[in-house]
Amino acid sequence: MISINIWILIAIIVFAIIFAVVAITSCNKKTCKTDYYALFIIGAIWLPFGFIFDNDIFFILGSVFLLAGLLHKDEWKKNNSLLKNLNKEQKAWRLAVVLALLILIIIGAIVLMIFENNKAMSEDVNNFIECVEAGNPVMESYPRQCEHNGEIFVEEIENFVGVEG
Repeated sequence: MISINIWILIAIIVFAIIFAVVAITSCNKKTCKTDYYALFIIGAIWLPFGFIFDNDIFFILGSVFLLAGLLHKDEWKKNNSLLKNLNKEQKAWRLAVVLALLILIIIGAIVLMIFENNKAMSEDVNNFIECVEAGNPVMESYPRQCEHNGEIFVEEIENFVGVEG
């Protein structure tokens, strides 16, 4: 079975390719200018996330976006397009992008829940050790207990020499 992380990666790559194709074909040099303030904001968000979650990609991209935004700080006001200054086509484009991202996030969350639920249900657990290996929580009791899909497995403790139980 292919890992869910691979499917997420494939979905991100496909979405990025589709987004790039649409952006390249619908934009020309005169009407579309880089919004360096937006790059700065993205970098300011991604940089701490990369640091907090120990994710090198977010850290590096956040640093690059932040730096690009800061290097072009003089263009922030010039390229900052407020919603009230946009024409109908630009407003429709922004709305389409926001809705597409929202739909992708919802679909991704649903798929993730389905895969996690199927993973938990499909694992065959017959004893305490298999329950722990399946990633289920262990109850701090004596003997320890592990619960998988409503079934509780108790750790078997061997008697030591001279100790009766």
